Amino acid sequence: MKTCGICKAEKARAEFGKNSARPDGLDNRCRVCRREYDRIRGQRPDVRKQRRDYSLNRLKTNESYRLRQTLRRCTPDDYRRMLEEQGGGCAICNATSSDNRGHRLHVDHDHATGKVRGLLCKACNTALGNFKDNTDLMAKAIDYLERNNGD
Repeated sequence: MKTCGICKAEKARAEFGKNSARPDGLDNRCRVCRREYDRIRGQRPDVRKQRRDYSLNRLKTNESYRLRQTLRRCTPDDYRRMLEEQGGGCAICNATSSDNRGHRLHVDHDHATGKVRGLLCKACNTALGNFKDNTDLMAKAIDYLERNNGD
């Protein structure tokens, strides 16, 4: 037995369609409610536009969206200038884009201020992110490595 998320009726599992994305492999709506939902949605072609507009408005008010938009303002000229200043590679490990499996270097930024700091390869950018830009954690990691480097 399973409860429909729409009509709240408890029905046999056979009354629900398949949905492999759900933990139990079944849709959260019974077939009757799903059919009604699809019928109503089919009568309203503007639903997709409404959902898209809602998502865009929600994103525009989201702080991380605004930050991503700020980072996109790093012009190709700014990128080239930073790359030249860094000697053509990552600011930490000097890996070039060819070392980075052909991917461009990431524009690194301070998460608190949004200020662009430089260009990093994927590995170094991920490492800083995993340490949450916390220099104390990074110092502890260095101490750990120095104590346990296998000598």
